[in-house]
Amino acid sequence: MTRSYGDNIRRLSLPSADELRDIFVYEPETGLLFWKDRGTNKQFAGKVAGYKSERGYVQITFAHKSGRSKVWAHRLIWKMMTGQDPREIDHINGDKSDNRIVNLRDVDRSLNNLNKAPGSNNTSGVSGVWQAGATGRWSAQISLKGRMKNLGSY
Repeated sequence: MTRSYGDNIRRLSLPSADELRDIFVYEPETGLLFWKDRGTNKQFAGKVAGYKSERGYVQITFAHKSGRSKVWAHRLIWKMMTGQDPREIDHINGDKSDNRIVNLRDVDRSLNNLNKAPGSNNTSGVSGVWQAGATGRWSAQISLKGRMKNLGSY
């Protein structure tokens, strides 16, 4: 059975930090994970683990004591470095594949959304700002802790 520990899926506990350290070597300077030689994976030992997904995150599929898992690398790295299962990991510089520990922080969903890039259909380049088609006026709103606040139309 494949378990997924991705960001949009119900959170399951990750393997222990010690178990992850038995599987991977982490380079904090580069943010890369490498496969350790476990006897059964000789062709992968020493190579970079994972691949860049369509969403821009590094994704890794691996076998461990509890089964087989597909996991975002930043979640594994956080667990390896802190021993804690993360809530959500924010990439501080906005680069989803930059998994250096100095670029990662454990946050809640609302704080993580503050660091999110504007959507692809955003014409203003600023989150929460749009131009009304009928009037041509610009409007702005913010959301904080699930509550919307209209900042006005200009």
